[in-house]
Amino acid sequence: MKRLTIVIAMAAVMVPATASHVRAQGHHGTTGKWNFHFPIAVTDTANPRGFRFTAMEAATVDAIVLRLYDLDMEADGTVGIQSDDGSGNPSGTWLTSSNFWAGELANYAKIQEFDVPEVTLTTGSVYHVLVEKTAGVSLDLNTSNSRTQRRPYDYHYDPMFTTEHKEVSSGRWIQDDLDPFFALVNNGVAVSGPGNPYEQFAYSTVPCYKDAQLGQRFTFRTDFNEAGSVQVTSIDVRFSIGTNVTEDLKLKLRDAAGTVIGHGTLSTNDITEDAGFQEHTITLDSPVLLHRDTTYWLTTDQTTAVYGEHYLIVLGFCNPPNLLKKASYGGTDVAFGVTPGHNWDNFNWGGPWGAEKTDHWDLYFGLNYTSVGETAVNTE
Repeated sequence: MKRLTIVIAMAAVMVPATASHVRAQGHHGTTGKWNFHFPIAVTDTANPRGFRFTAMEAATVDAIVLRLYDLDMEADGTVGIQSDDGSGNPSGTWLTSSNFWAGELANYAKIQEFDVPEVTLTTGSVYHVLVEKTAGVSLDLNTSNSRTQRRPYDYHYDPMFTTEHKEVSSGRWIQDDLDPFFALVNNGVAVSGPGNPYEQFAYSTVPCYKDAQLGQRFTFRTDFNEAGSVQVTSIDVRFSIGTNVTEDLKLKLRDAAGTVIGHGTLSTNDITEDAGFQEHTITLDSPVLLHRDTTYWLTTDQTTAVYGEHYLIVLGFCNPPNLLKKASYGGTDVAFGVTPGHNWDNFNWGGPWGAEKTDHWDLYFGLNYTSVGETAVNTE
């Protein structure tokens, strides 16, 4: 098993897939399960497949990232973007596109970046990223075997966010019960907002004990139709434990300056040994008020556990990070560690982060909340 060094030692591990489910409004975080990848076949010239989404901000695009592969190395095709026809289906006219030829694609599930003529997407408009085979046997396009209808960047709900294909027999467009995997690129970097970079979302785990702990800096977002302030009542995290854990798992919510504003504890009595990196819900001691578009921290807070008595906290990342991280959760909001011999009391909350920064990793977490109907407040 390969060991990765990101802040502190991390053992690379793939977390087994569990049944996907739709998160109701009242949840925010990285726990979208976008990682459960699923290949779909483009088998016929009359059977294009792709991804539908709403552009929630204007964006200039000059490349498209997909995990598209050709097992037979024989297919020609086209990748591009079409507008919507007003009924949720592609218009049939390319706004921008790029052709590929037999032998140009890999014959395994590899990230592919397709350069396209520059195009600008308009805020609020629906678009379709499509793959059309023009010759050859079959193509495989990877998507996400989940149904969140939420883009990872800010967890915003998009009812148009889905996978789609054109039915050969009827010529009708069919929306599938899957989330997309794609990224839109400008000048070599993914555009912040649209898409989902977490297909085959790779997991690693971080040992968590008193001298080496984990935190996630995040900007809290709610859906556009929700109140600006909410009461967080519980937090979801994914982790496993070894055989010698004696200290309860403690989490703290902090403001941007590191001041504790809430906390919760999960007793070791409520955790089974070798939990298999399962998701657990930790109830806060009392509800915590968070405001939209405001930065916070979620940190562990172990005080007695030594190495060997640690939890293994799950992190995830998108790959390649230099290309995709700006489309990942928060774009630049990332997981941080407190290295051995340090603690949160002397952590530099305002930056710069230096060697303690892991710039493409995120803690697997989710905040469960109820709206309180207050006016949005930005404290920064």
